[in-house]
Amino acid sequence: MSRAVVFDVGKVLVNFSFSMFKDFLSNYGASFSNDQDFFRKTSLLDFEKGFISDKEFLSKIFSNLDPKLSKNLELEEIKLNWQNIFTLNTEMFEFAKNTANSRPVYLLSNTNPIHWPYLEKEYGLTDFVNGFLTSHQAGAMKPDQKIYSSFIDKFTLKPKDLIFVDDLEENIIACRELGWNGIHHVNSKDSIKAVNDFLALT
Repeated sequence: MSRAVVFDVGKVLVNFSFSMFKDFLSNYGASFSNDQDFFRKTSLLDFEKGFISDKEFLSKIFSNLDPKLSKNLELEEIKLNWQNIFTLNTEMFEFAKNTANSRPVYLLSNTNPIHWPYLEKEYGLTDFVNGFLTSHQAGAMKPDQKIYSSFIDKFTLKPKDLIFVDDLEENIIACRELGWNGIHHVNSKDSIKAVNDFLALT
């Protein structure tokens, strides 16, 4: 088969930051010492594995707030602010779209059932790809090898024909252990060159 490109989404095709969301929550009495503390107190990793529902996640966030300060705050407002953490990485996004004109392109992302529909609607994220798999669909997050195996099974692809672009080195190490080719994304220029070099071999 033709060689294919698999893109991570967060911090590859779109950038994101939890800072604005944590600042929003701090107005209602929430306090998080760092991102790991935020993940723990909100059960975010369980949410991104599909283990808890949207409502359970939003309620978990609400439980971190001061009842006096948040008495008039609606879950919908929390949801809207949770979605408002993204900006488009235009160079990588356009590269992915252009690549899809001549090669199979897929997405493999750690994400959740609130962010994913938003990204699809806001950026047309899945309009140009051959397929995608998210952590909440697979019940596992990168670098767990389960998600890579589920991806291969879902799309009946051969690891040696794939090149995966991800911003976290541990995710690239995990995919390589299963026979994939991988690019640790640090900047757009180097990632684009590496993908093109890989595709040029076929």
